[in-house]
Amino acid sequence: LERGSSYLPKPDFISYRLVLTALEHCKHPDKALRARSVLDRFLQSMKKQNILPPLLQDNIQEAFNSVLTACAYTPSNASVHFRHEAARILVETFRDMNSYDWPGNGEDGNTKRNNGSIQESYTLFIQGCSHLLGSSPCERQVLITSAFRE
Repeated sequence: LERGSSYLPKPDFISYRLVLTALEHCKHPDKALRARSVLDRFLQSMKKQNILPPLLQDNIQEAFNSVLTACAYTPSNASVHFRHEAARILVETFRDMNSYDWPGNGEDGNTKRNNGSIQESYTLFIQGCSHLLGSSPCERQVLITSAFRE
């Protein structure tokens, strides 16, 4: 996206969201890693653009959710390496989302984020933990408990 020629427009949030949506639905074993890479570039580019906070917040939230989805639905036949990577990215993305400096933060530090998208994030995180850490319920329980305390 970013390496286009100088006469082509730079990618906008719609371009990044389309790529993230495609990665959610693909069958590649490394789709979580690819999605996280796109999310990082998306967040970096959004800092440079002047977009109204409500529109930006919704798209950033959905971008985080796309990465969580890619992790949660890592193919079950993916190698152990890719499943461990997806679990690591799931946790990192969830924590990064919760600590993100959201556009439009008020002086009190509160944001006006879409509760439906936030609930979806928590659901995807739990699904990902269940899918990726299914064989070790103790590890899964500790991870979920610590994530919700943060």
